[in-house]
Amino acid sequence: MIVAIERNKFNYLYKYNEVLIDKIHLGDIDVTQLSFQQVGREKLVSDFDQMLPSFEEDHEVILLKVDDNKVQLGDRCAINFNAILSIYPLTSLASKLLEGRLNSNFKIESPIFESIVESVKLKRSLHTRLETIKVLAQFFSLGVDVHESSLKLLYDAAANVVSQKRESNYFEHLLSYNKTPSYVPEGNVEYLCKIGIVAMRTLGQNEDSIVKGPFYKSCLAHKVLINKGNLFDAYKSVTQLPDETFQLSFKKIEEAISKGIPGVDVFKISYFFIAFRNILIQNEKTLEKIEGDIYRLVDEDRECAKWVIALLGFAFSFENLYESIHLLTQAPLLKEQRKLNKRKTVNINVAEPELESLKKNPEELLPNNQTQAEVDKSSILDKSESNKESIQEAKSDKPSVTTDANQPLPSSETQAVKLNKKILIQKIQTLLEKKDAKAWAKHLEERFMDFDELSWEDVRLSIMKSKAKHFTKDSNQKYVKGFFDE
Repeated sequence: MIVAIERNKFNYLYKYNEVLIDKIHLGDIDVTQLSFQQVGREKLVSDFDQMLPSFEEDHEVILLKVDDNKVQLGDRCAINFNAILSIYPLTSLASKLLEGRLNSNFKIESPIFESIVESVKLKRSLHTRLETIKVLAQFFSLGVDVHESSLKLLYDAAANVVSQKRESNYFEHLLSYNKTPSYVPEGNVEYLCKIGIVAMRTLGQNEDSIVKGPFYKSCLAHKVLINKGNLFDAYKSVTQLPDETFQLSFKKIEEAISKGIPGVDVFKISYFFIAFRNILIQNEKTLEKIEGDIYRLVDEDRECAKWVIALLGFAFSFENLYESIHLLTQAPLLKEQRKLNKRKTVNINVAEPELESLKKNPEELLPNNQTQAEVDKSSILDKSESNKESIQEAKSDKPSVTTDANQPLPSSETQAVKLNKKILIQKIQTLLEKKDAKAWAKHLEERFMDFDELSWEDVRLSIMKSKAKHFTKDSNQKYVKGFFDE
């Protein structure tokens, strides 16, 4: 009989002579008749998956060969130290790591179960990654089934990457490639260059040879334009660049990485995946840093968002995102919860003197001759002191006061007013043509769960920051999607 036990629990067994072990951790395995042939291997992997406790490092769990006659069987089995015949490390690495951690007088055998343990580790890793995808997909209201014929490509690619097999297709290279060569510039252009690099690797070419090609040279030539806007603006500008050389190289890369995957925009999926992965790595894997962009991607291209979420889940897995996921999903154990839930519903009071200035034409909301950075720094929409105070109040970190719509505001908030849905739509109508205001209202209803109160000051600041000068039926939706994602 084999018993799987955590090493720290084994220390208690050694020290106190006996411990109780759940029956699930016992395996009726005869080492002398053990066969690792393919016929019985699948069952052995399944048995070990049930038997082995959770562990991160191979040395954290050991296998004990015990005398069946000295084990008191039951739902919880009493294991006596004298019943132990020998110890089997899980893997060769575990054997080395256990040196000096276990009594040198113990009988420690070779890790004969290593191949089975490695299969269990792969199986568990993929299961955890699938759970990560499931949680993220549920949070962002996406239906992601990685066993669909298309997304199964990612599952198979992740299996090869996790098991450290040599990459053989584009998605395997995409998941495994995670470095930034010195010749790759920063900003949005970085994500484009990396797609080119991964494409070169997929084609079996030296990745550094990309610097000699037209795609890389064109990316550098248009770097300022590409880096100027946000992720979405950058991608749109790339697809519309009036540069024939770039477009030809763009199409070649697109064809190379999309081979055998019809109807899927692999380039776009890769762009947002690489961007989100970089942002997560640079921000201690904090999902809130990409939350707004994911929501926008879901709204604009749901199918692309599915693939990106699946790639993020396979790339990071739960153990790398657990803290951020628990904060994002508001786990009840946490004392401090996020102020904003999912589709960010914001309740901020607005000072009365600001309301008249809201009737200005939207073209007047962006100060003349100011850059975006200057606007963000100044945060000034007019010169009145009351306006300055209200902007500071809207930007402060103090929690907002939420009150019932039929009750007066607290005396400390007498200069503040609340804007309900009806008033908000009326104010929007002062900025837009009536047909566009209806589109805004419809989108806002779908986007936010709690629409009792919204901050018009927040709307105004967002208009200013988005450099919005023209509001058309087409640009309208894009603007609405962004104004609560800041």
